[in-house]
Amino acid sequence: MKKIVNFMAVFCIMFFGLSNVTFAAHVGGTYLTSNPSATVGGYCEIYTRYTTPTATTSSFSTAYIMVCGDATDVYEYVQVGWIRGQNNPVSTVYYFEYSNDQYDWGRVCSTVGPDTNSKHTYKAEFNSYTVSCRVDGVLIGSHLMDWSGIEAIQLMGERSSTSSAFPGKPSKHEFFDVPQYKTSAWHSITTMDEWKQDLYGGLNTSKFNSSNNYRFDIWDTRY
Repeated sequence: MKKIVNFMAVFCIMFFGLSNVTFAAHVGGTYLTSNPSATVGGYCEIYTRYTTPTATTSSFSTAYIMVCGDATDVYEYVQVGWIRGQNNPVSTVYYFEYSNDQYDWGRVCSTVGPDTNSKHTYKAEFNSYTVSCRVDGVLIGSHLMDWSGIEAIQLMGERSSTSSAFPGKPSKHEFFDVPQYKTSAWHSITTMDEWKQDLYGGLNTSKFNSSNNYRFDIWDTRY
């Protein structure tokens, strides 16, 4: 599992190039694909009940799905989700696509984001060396990646420091629902190889079963 943890550990620094970010924390799950060369997509629905998690001009709160390539370099990944704070006005949230490989990185932020109490679909698909990221079918961004497939899919909430919060709060959890991976067709993710729960991260996996569409929920325990 160390390799997958390393994927997450570099996110906040690579995303914003910050020198003052000293702590990034995560809560959520990681799925390792059984056949990376045949896996070409990741998908989930994220139900956002609370769109104002604590964030500042120098810290952020985010929820996303991430696909990781089967490359030799462990820092190759693409994410699509929503973000609040950090180089964006903290008064609202934005959809984003972020990609990183060993040679290059790219970032696209939309001008809109999820409303309170709204559910949206988030999808990252790999085709012809390009990962394309969509929210509700609308392209947010894409990036060339020298992969032959996808080796891991992560569904995560993240805060960049202790001055920001995880998505969700005890009375309004953030839900990740219907997680899937794609080969020649879409398939349900029915097990997670690792659950991550860092400081102040609330995590409920009791509904991660077939009768509840393999749903789990997260929140920040400080509220």
